[in-house]
Amino acid sequence: MTINDLYKQNYVPYSNKPSIAAVRSQSGRWFPGVRIENISYPLSISATQNALFCCLSEGGHPAELFTEEMDSSMISSWEKEFNISAQSMHKKEFMDITFENPILPPDSNKTDTLKVLLDKAIVGESDFPVSALVETDRGYFSGVNI
Repeated sequence: MTINDLYKQNYVPYSNKPSIAAVRSQSGRWFPGVRIENISYPLSISATQNALFCCLSEGGHPAELFTEEMDSSMISSWEKEFNISAQSMHKKEFMDITFENPILPPDSNKTDTLKVLLDKAIVGESDFPVSALVETDRGYFSGVNI
């Protein structure tokens, strides 16, 4: 997946304003983020939030944050939370980045995978870990609550 692909992955039927973000983890791996809207506005997920959560749910530790959403009121709280500084994302600078697709093969043991994923959940306030798998035609995407 490339930067141009990310714009196609936004789900913005209400605002029609796609945005993207990227997080580079301490290990050097890149994680993409896109805006996902919900009809209940507070439940919309910003591209920045999406990129950070993808990094964390894969067991990474954010090192750098690049976003088109520099005006977000949440930026300063994420900078403080992860001890990083957000930088404005300029599309040209990221044209050569390729993002990995963390897909589990279709024949993966779903029950065992879900149990292992629970350890990646970050649940400091709720103490209620949740893991999930989303099935696609290429395999499964994993996720945890953060």
